[in-house]
Amino acid sequence: MRWRNAHLAVAPLTAHRSRVERGPRYDHGQHLWAREYHRRGWRVVPIPAGRKGPVMRDWQHFEATGEDLPGLFGGGGENVGVILDHDLADVDIDCPEAVALGDLYLPATRAMFGRLSKPKSHRLYTAPAAAYESFVDPLTGDTLLELRAGIGHQTLFPPSITDGERREWCDEVVAPRSIWAKDLRLAVAWLAVGCLVARYVSPYAAERPDYDLIYLLDEIDVLDGYGKLGQAARRWLNLPDDPEAPETKATPWRAASSRASLVPGGM
Repeated sequence: MRWRNAHLAVAPLTAHRSRVERGPRYDHGQHLWAREYHRRGWRVVPIPAGRKGPVMRDWQHFEATGEDLPGLFGGGGENVGVILDHDLADVDIDCPEAVALGDLYLPATRAMFGRLSKPKSHRLYTAPAAAYESFVDPLTGDTLLELRAGIGHQTLFPPSITDGERREWCDEVVAPRSIWAKDLRLAVAWLAVGCLVARYVSPYAAERPDYDLIYLLDEIDVLDGYGKLGQAARRWLNLPDDPEAPETKATPWRAASSRASLVPGGM
């Protein structure tokens, strides 16, 4: 095993970008899943049983070899962490509103996992140059969802277990969708806006993503004296803070979710 120099170039993803691939069955254990992730070019890191994060020093630059894997995941119930580099991005859905709206707002991908109490709460994409961003409810301070990407971030992958629940893939096929980072970030930002609308206005209204959602948040700010919801939505979508100002609109959600440029290389 070795620790990678933080300044070295990151190797590209392996053939899972262009080919549908299946993973091992769950009864084969953590070490075979770790080997499968390693085969795909994803950097795995062992996490103590029941925990969500690595404890080893300088884990961000850790890179296991294939020969290391049986020892790292040797039957002690270790969880499997995957470091989010190699263009791999994870949309981590935290709140129930985002779980309910995720299929409507996020680009489809054949790499989703979750646990019994929160299915499809992690959605994977290959998004070159994606960067970490957290979307937080401006009134309560709790996290709505995160775009997790880049060295320094990792996600607990199946078949890891915490709080008595096992992470499981939603399908036998594990094939992250390729997408431009800016388009993924825009879709995630719109989902965060939808979460605020579902929480403070109406779940029904949140099912119709459009610029009207921002105006609904502006109205609730005035009626209930919040003063922060519309401002947060405009910040996430890179729109002017002043609701009366002329808007240079971000690409509408409907167009961003359907246009061919979602896929790098025009695939």
